[in-house]
Amino acid sequence: MVDLCIRHQTTYRYRQPVNLGPHRLKMRPRESRDLRLLSNTITLSPDASVTWACDVAGNAVATATFGALTDRLVVERVSRVELSAEAYPTFAIAAGAIAFPFQYTDDERTDLGALTIPQYPEGEPSLRAWA
Repeated sequence: MVDLCIRHQTTYRYRQPVNLGPHRLKMRPRESRDLRLLSNTITLSPDASVTWACDVAGNAVATATFGALTDRLVVERVSRVELSAEAYPTFAIAAGAIAFPFQYTDDERTDLGALTIPQYPEGEPSLRAWA
């Protein structure tokens, strides 16, 4: 496992004092099977009222509402995460799939259906060369 501390800071400077509207902050790492969020703090200058919600994709989104004029905005986020992913994912590869291009079995072709039909039959030369 790897324990990481991630720090991000952005500073905005304005020529004259401005009234800041609400800011949406998408700065919280998304947890997964391989990533566990241990801590997450957001610091704003000038001070702001911060509320949290989830968007339609399940991301945590903070909304910062400011109350005073300012000529500078500093947004800082510090997160500690724990990564437990394997250093190099190892997947079992069927013997017939080691070389590309490979042939699907009849059952696999049935399951894949329309996905086996090239969208652009001619293909881009660069894509064919890469594959």
